Amino acid sequence: MKILLDTHILIWLHVAQKKLSQKALEYLQNPKHDFFYSPVNIWETQIKHSAHPEAFTISGEDLYYLCNQANISCLPIKSEHAITLKTLSYSENAPRPPQGSI
Repeated sequence: MKILLDTHILIWLHVAQKKLSQKALEYLQNPKHDFFYSPVNIWETQIKHSAHPEAFTISGEDLYYLCNQANISCLPIKSEHAITLKTLSYSENAPRPPQGSI
């Protein structure tokens, strides 16, 4: 299975594994899965690090190098990819934002 990892999961995987559950660690260590990160993960991390470097000590550059060292592939994303999201169908069980939150 191909899986695009969320930013906080990537960070915890590299610098705070104690925050991951045992089930999550087992899933992340399963060789049947191919994991990916995107430039958005690096961008988000750098924004948080730049705003609060004393509290958010990992930079986007750090995360980039950690992902590459762990052989996590970068998924290139283009604007066209975001636009095609409108063609996806969503499960009735998919999480939804609370009413009025957007």
